[in-house]
Amino acid sequence: MPSVGRRTFYAIDKLIDNIETVAGSVTSAFHDQTVRIGVTGLAGAGKTVFITSLVHNLLTQKRLPLFSPLVGGQIEAVMLTPQSDQTIPRFALERHLDDLTAKDPRWPESTSQLSQIRVTLKYRPSRLVTRNLTSTRLLHLDFVDYPGEWLLDLPLMDMSYEEWCKQIQQLITEEPRKSYAENWIQACKQLQAASRFDERAVEALADKFRSFLLKCKTSEHRLSNLQPGRFILPGDMAGSPALTFSPLLDFEKQKGDDVWSYRRIMKDRFESYKKNVVKPFFKNHFANLDRQFVLVDLLGAIEAGSSSVKELEGTLDQVMQAYRPGKLSWLSSLLLGKRISHLYFAASKADLLPRDQQQKLGSLLRSFARAKGDRSLYLGAQIDFGALAAIRATEAAEIKQNGQVIDAIVGRSKDKAEKSVIFPGDIPTDLRDLRNYEAGDFTLPRLAPPTLTAIDQGGIPHIGLDRALDFLLKDAIT
Repeated sequence: MPSVGRRTFYAIDKLIDNIETVAGSVTSAFHDQTVRIGVTGLAGAGKTVFITSLVHNLLTQKRLPLFSPLVGGQIEAVMLTPQSDQTIPRFALERHLDDLTAKDPRWPESTSQLSQIRVTLKYRPSRLVTRNLTSTRLLHLDFVDYPGEWLLDLPLMDMSYEEWCKQIQQLITEEPRKSYAENWIQACKQLQAASRFDERAVEALADKFRSFLLKCKTSEHRLSNLQPGRFILPGDMAGSPALTFSPLLDFEKQKGDDVWSYRRIMKDRFESYKKNVVKPFFKNHFANLDRQFVLVDLLGAIEAGSSSVKELEGTLDQVMQAYRPGKLSWLSSLLLGKRISHLYFAASKADLLPRDQQQKLGSLLRSFARAKGDRSLYLGAQIDFGALAAIRATEAAEIKQNGQVIDAIVGRSKDKAEKSVIFPGDIPTDLRDLRNYEAGDFTLPRLAPPTLTAIDQGGIPHIGLDRALDFLLKDAIT
């Protein structure tokens, strides 16, 4: 039998690929499709407002001029449908809309635990094979909201308790953490001097460590590299023993490793936290996501100054580790070949900047990722960056200053009844300049929500949601 030439072999191989592609299209044409979309971000980034506006604008099919499947007429209907996972709390869309459309509108309360909402699109396929087999299809979009703080626990999985203690002890040698940690340090020394185990003392120390983390988060420095993440947002695990532990100072000097020693108790609970809290989250929820929005409060970090910017840079790098698990064999084994196909990082609250600076904000966020190396490490995912405002609370304006016309914004401050013209200041164009910013160089306005009338017909005003949606979903609506 004559041998098959290389060219013939490749032709056969390509034919097989084409047959498999057509077969896949034929099979999927008779099944509803589901895309699970994670929405995360550190506290203050605006996840709740983001999901509320995104879902509402999809339902009204308004204000999305850059969402190509909608503009092209493929989408015939959008509706809310019951979610498939009955064990996850439903995202409280209607309550959040009530807050925003009240006579005296208010920003919705932040969510602190996992939630989900399903939106179903009825659309006409664009692929030739699929179009010839069915006139319309259904695409279920499951939006899964989870705190970004939970992603910060990922590096703990590769740490021993002793390594974590040393990391915390190093962090508290520098300000502002050094000052914030004083009460915890004093309590830690007192506990370590005690010879007899006392559960109440452990609880008290854990509370002081949690208070230390919350001070770091809520201070004017807006520190973001805070672990364990569930200490900040415990969800339904508040008060459980798995969240009742603390680092110890000078771990290597602690005596005793018997079952009743503080050293042993803290170590066991740290390991339990990783096994029973961190790992199940990645296994049961993160590993099932198909696409991902990551919201970043970059403007808040800029306002807080260089220390906050540098902290955010390191925190984002930790968050991104979840999307490049090559070094983390346990996470790779959980994913089992599945990967997030599209990643969209968004700098939120872009409406607090004049128009000429909004694009600059997205470019700055992109520079954060570039500073951390090769983007191909992100599991082969398509990745994009931008700036957006889930709800636009400002209008464009111009002011004259020293004979020059300067772009500004008009909005209503939380403590004022009337709108006013605001110029928050300039943000830098380069990451190197951003690292040198100090607190006070840039001031964010604290604005009330806009008055939203007749949004059922017109949708919620925003900046950039349609562009983000188009990147994340247009290839799924085919």
